[in-house]
Amino acid sequence: MKTLKATPIAVALAAACATLSAHAATDYSIAPASVNNQIQILLNQAAATRNLPGISIAVSRHGESVYAGAAGWADIASGVPMRSDLRSRIGSVSKAIVTGPGGYRMLEQAGREPKQALVYGPNGLLGTTYDADINEGASTQAPIVEVDISSTDKTYTWYQNGTVSVGASNNLGQYEAPQPFKAPATWLPIDIAGIAIAKNDTVYTWVQDARKVSSGTPEVRVYKGTPTDLDSITNPLNLSTANGSKVSLPAGYSALNIVGMAIAKSNDHVYTWFNDGRMAEGTSTDLDYYSNGTVSFTTANQTGGKVRNIRGIGIASNDRVYAWFGNNTASSGWSRDLDAYIAPYAVQMPNQPGMPDFKARYYTITAQHLLDHQAAFTRSGDADGAAAMFNTTTELVDYAQIHRHFLRTRPMIGEPGKVSSYSNHGIGMWTVLVEGFTGIRFADYMEGWLISPMGLSGKIVPQGPTLDSQDAAGYALSNGQMQPITVEASNTGLAAGGYRASTQSMVKAMEWLTGNYSYTCINEMGWGTEGAVLSHNGAIDGGNALATIVPAGFKNGGGRDVGGFRIALSINRDASDDDNDGDGDQDGLGWMYELRDDIADLLSTYGPKTAPVQGPVIGSGGGFKLACQSK
Repeated sequence: MKTLKATPIAVALAAACATLSAHAATDYSIAPASVNNQIQILLNQAAATRNLPGISIAVSRHGESVYAGAAGWADIASGVPMRSDLRSRIGSVSKAIVTGPGGYRMLEQAGREPKQALVYGPNGLLGTTYDADINEGASTQAPIVEVDISSTDKTYTWYQNGTVSVGASNNLGQYEAPQPFKAPATWLPIDIAGIAIAKNDTVYTWVQDARKVSSGTPEVRVYKGTPTDLDSITNPLNLSTANGSKVSLPAGYSALNIVGMAIAKSNDHVYTWFNDGRMAEGTSTDLDYYSNGTVSFTTANQTGGKVRNIRGIGIASNDRVYAWFGNNTASSGWSRDLDAYIAPYAVQMPNQPGMPDFKARYYTITAQHLLDHQAAFTRSGDADGAAAMFNTTTELVDYAQIHRHFLRTRPMIGEPGKVSSYSNHGIGMWTVLVEGFTGIRFADYMEGWLISPMGLSGKIVPQGPTLDSQDAAGYALSNGQMQPITVEASNTGLAAGGYRASTQSMVKAMEWLTGNYSYTCINEMGWGTEGAVLSHNGAIDGGNALATIVPAGFKNGGGRDVGGFRIALSINRDASDDDNDGDGDQDGLGWMYELRDDIADLLSTYGPKTAPVQGPVIGSGGGFKLACQSK
């Protein structure tokens, strides 16, 4: 996803806050002035205490507008007040009000039930287009997790089915057939980034949290143990809460870039090889402590020269480096030339019953898995990595290339439908799903088949290269100053978070959805849940947003009926990384939920409390009915 960069232009925050109260207004309300004033105070306080350039809210109830208002600025330099009809960046709310519903409309038109519509394979929405990429990606995930060599030159190999064998470099099970090993604490074999054996035969295991935490750079921790109990030294009491030691990587690298790790027996230096053909030398907790960055390395031509073919790397007692490849070969060399001494030779693998079939898992992924974040994908695609892979630039790379790179390099974190991990890429790939299946550009399809029928053409739009009079400027806060950010068009990041919308248009979109689909269906379009309440937030450079659909008859914690509300909040600065309370942790967007609830409480007695008679359900004609419509 493209980001927006801060410009040198800076406007003092203090000047904006000094006149904030003069630029706060209720755009529309059916509530009395006393209630409007209380809401306005809440908006003003949020803008002032959170250092927000502007904030906007719109509320409807069962199809009737209840309240719309704003505080602060849409454009500080020009003195344009924020309004509820001005568009801001909404980030991942794009998933819930555009991509998910638009994807459902596409499947309805095709007569494909989302829970049964396969993504890959001959009968899949994408057919066999990505088969070669799936084959390559699946082969990197199994059977081998990592390989290293002990001080006595025995080769230890750990496998994805949770076993470890002992052998020689050319026969991995020569001495001991595979036997079970215990991964550290609550980690799984798929979480392991590397395993290495020190000169005293202590086994070091590095794990990464991409499966558990779906945003930010994956955190890496290291544990110490034995070949069959990987954290027995770090965690002798076998506590599930044992965290290991935190590990730093070279700048610009994450655990997802690691293809092999090993420890030199002469000095216990830790060597790490990455998928861009570079390597680092360091300690167990600082991977480039000695190299201070990375240097290039070469691999065997006989393996196609693809660094991604590496399945494990080990260092013998004489400090020779051995590398094992996906075509069941191995080579010997040194850290920067992996076949300097011995060209690739055949390797015998032990019998491996119960090995996960990662390739088969791809062919069970459905459209619904993508919307539910249960496709076993995690995190975002890598535009920079894809650009390098396909010899293009980040500006010119397309989403099909990003998806190919993702399939080739990112491990699946489990079985589709049985694991859940928030994935921007799982939603972002609807770009290729829509375009591949319909032949229509994603943005054009969403405009023609969703946004225009909603009656919101021109009001929910892709982030373009420029702003117009209907857009609020986006800002970043730097050293106490509010800086307008340079606008860049959202291209590859459009489906996952690239739209702009006003709070009024977001509310109207939610009314359209609830007028045409059941709550169950809407939930399956990529929304999140807070009990019975549907919601989705978004955080992106230049904006945060929160959209909420409350079912009829729902009562809040104070016992007030807030059922039927559709509430949209947005701000024109990304405040999710702020630390207002100074506790060292990011504040996130919890304050937006609290503000939403306070305003809903104030408006609880206004607007219709019962829903109008629902019209025909979309998708129920033509012999096709979504399964989620069934009560």
